[in-house]
Amino acid sequence: MKSIFDSFSGSEAEYVYEVLSAYLQVLKSGLRKYGLEENLTNPTLFRALMLLFPTVAERVADRYANDYSVGNFENVVGPLFTRLKKADLEKPGSSIAELHETFKRALRSGFTIGRGAGK
Repeated sequence: MKSIFDSFSGSEAEYVYEVLSAYLQVLKSGLRKYGLEENLTNPTLFRALMLLFPTVAERVADRYANDYSVGNFENVVGPLFTRLKKADLEKPGSSIAELHETFKRALRSGFTIGRGAGK
Protein backbone atom coordinates (compact mmCIF):
# COMPACT_ATOMS: atom_id res chain seq x y z
CA MET A 1 0.00 0.00 0.00
CA LYS A 2 3.01 2.28 0.43
CA SER A 3 3.32 2.47 -3.36
CA ILE A 4 -0.04 4.24 -3.66
CA PHE A 5 0.14 6.36 -0.51
CA ASP A 6 1.23 9.51 -2.39
CA SER A 7 -1.70 9.16 -4.78
CA PHE A 8 -4.06 9.90 -1.88
CA SER A 9 -2.15 12.72 -0.21
CA GLY A 10 -4.58 14.68 1.94
CA SER A 11 -7.62 12.53 1.10
CA GLU A 12 -10.17 11.44 3.66
CA ALA A 13 -10.15 7.76 4.61
CA GLU A 14 -13.69 7.24 3.28
CA TYR A 15 -12.71 8.60 -0.15
CA VAL A 16 -9.59 6.41 -0.26
CA TYR A 17 -11.77 3.41 0.55
CA GLU A 18 -14.28 4.25 -2.21
CA VAL A 19 -11.61 4.67 -4.88
CA LEU A 20 -9.62 1.57 -3.90
CA SER A 21 -12.80 -0.46 -3.58
CA ALA A 22 -13.79 0.44 -7.15
CA TYR A 23 -10.29 -0.45 -8.42
CA LEU A 24 -10.23 -3.77 -6.57
CA GLN A 25 -13.72 -4.68 -7.82
CA VAL A 26 -12.52 -4.23 -11.39
CA LEU A 27 -9.38 -6.26 -10.74
CA LYS A 28 -11.42 -9.08 -9.23
CA SER A 29 -13.79 -9.00 -12.20
CA GLY A 30 -10.87 -9.14 -14.64
CA LEU A 31 -9.36 -12.10 -12.81
CA ARG A 32 -12.77 -13.81 -12.73
CA LYS A 33 -12.70 -13.96 -16.55
CA TYR A 34 -9.83 -16.42 -16.16
CA GLY A 35 -11.38 -18.19 -13.18
CA LEU A 36 -8.64 -16.74 -10.98
CA GLU A 37 -10.37 -14.21 -8.75
CA GLU A 38 -8.89 -15.89 -5.66
CA ASN A 39 -5.41 -15.05 -7.00
CA LEU A 40 -5.97 -11.41 -6.08
CA THR A 41 -4.64 -12.36 -2.64
CA ASN A 42 -1.37 -13.68 -4.12
CA PRO A 43 1.21 -11.28 -2.63
CA THR A 44 3.20 -10.84 -5.85
CA LEU A 45 0.12 -10.30 -7.99
CA PHE A 46 -1.51 -7.97 -5.48
CA ARG A 47 1.59 -5.80 -5.06
CA ALA A 48 2.16 -5.57 -8.83
CA LEU A 49 -1.45 -4.50 -9.34
CA MET A 50 -1.12 -1.93 -6.56
CA LEU A 51 2.01 -0.56 -8.24
CA LEU A 52 -0.10 -0.16 -11.38
CA PHE A 53 -2.75 1.85 -9.54
CA PRO A 54 -1.20 5.34 -9.99
CA THR A 55 -0.92 4.80 -13.76
CA VAL A 56 -4.51 3.59 -14.00
CA ALA A 57 -5.85 6.31 -11.69
CA GLU A 58 -4.09 8.96 -13.77
CA ARG A 59 -5.80 7.67 -16.92
CA VAL A 60 -9.17 7.64 -15.19
CA ALA A 61 -8.56 11.20 -13.98
CA ASP A 62 -7.65 12.37 -17.49
CA ARG A 63 -10.50 10.63 -19.28
CA TYR A 64 -13.28 11.00 -16.74
CA ALA A 65 -12.51 14.21 -14.81
CA ASN A 66 -11.52 12.46 -11.56
CA ASP A 67 -14.63 10.24 -11.49
CA TYR A 68 -13.15 7.04 -10.02
CA SER A 69 -16.20 4.82 -10.49
CA VAL A 70 -16.16 1.09 -11.14
CA GLY A 71 -17.29 1.72 -14.72
CA ASN A 72 -14.49 4.19 -15.41
CA PHE A 73 -11.86 1.91 -13.90
CA GLU A 74 -13.31 -0.91 -16.02
CA ASN A 75 -12.92 1.17 -19.18
CA VAL A 76 -9.24 1.72 -18.41
CA VAL A 77 -8.29 -1.64 -16.86
CA GLY A 78 -10.59 -3.95 -18.84
CA PRO A 79 -8.37 -4.10 -21.94
CA LEU A 80 -5.42 -5.07 -19.74
CA PHE A 81 -7.03 -8.40 -18.94
CA THR A 82 -7.73 -9.17 -22.59
CA ARG A 83 -4.05 -8.64 -23.43
CA LEU A 84 -2.58 -10.74 -20.63
CA LYS A 85 -1.85 -14.43 -20.70
CA LYS A 86 -3.60 -16.56 -18.13
CA ALA A 87 -0.17 -17.82 -17.01
CA ASP A 88 0.86 -14.29 -16.00
CA LEU A 89 -2.04 -14.23 -13.57
CA GLU A 90 -2.15 -17.88 -12.57
CA LYS A 91 1.53 -18.20 -11.62
CA PRO A 92 2.86 -14.67 -11.25
CA GLY A 93 6.30 -15.77 -10.04
CA SER A 94 8.17 -13.88 -7.37
CA SER A 95 9.30 -10.70 -9.14
CA ILE A 96 6.90 -7.88 -8.44
CA ALA A 97 8.86 -5.52 -10.69
CA GLU A 98 8.76 -7.93 -13.66
CA LEU A 99 5.04 -8.54 -13.28
CA HIS A 100 4.40 -4.81 -12.93
CA GLU A 101 6.30 -4.22 -16.20
CA THR A 102 4.22 -6.93 -17.88
CA PHE A 103 1.06 -5.15 -16.74
CA LYS A 104 2.32 -1.76 -17.91
CA ARG A 105 3.18 -3.15 -21.36
CA ALA A 106 -0.25 -4.78 -21.63
CA LEU A 107 -1.91 -1.53 -20.60
CA ARG A 108 0.02 0.40 -23.26
CA SER A 109 -0.35 -2.10 -26.10
CA GLY A 110 -3.15 -1.50 -28.52
CA PHE A 111 -2.89 2.28 -28.29
CA THR A 112 -3.17 3.93 -31.68
CA ILE A 113 -3.78 7.41 -32.97
CA GLY A 114 -6.15 7.22 -35.90
CA ARG A 115 -6.91 9.80 -38.52
CA GLY A 116 -10.27 11.45 -38.42
CA ALA A 117 -12.96 10.30 -40.84
CA GLY A 118 -12.74 11.87 -44.26
CA LYS A 119 -9.10 12.84 -44.05
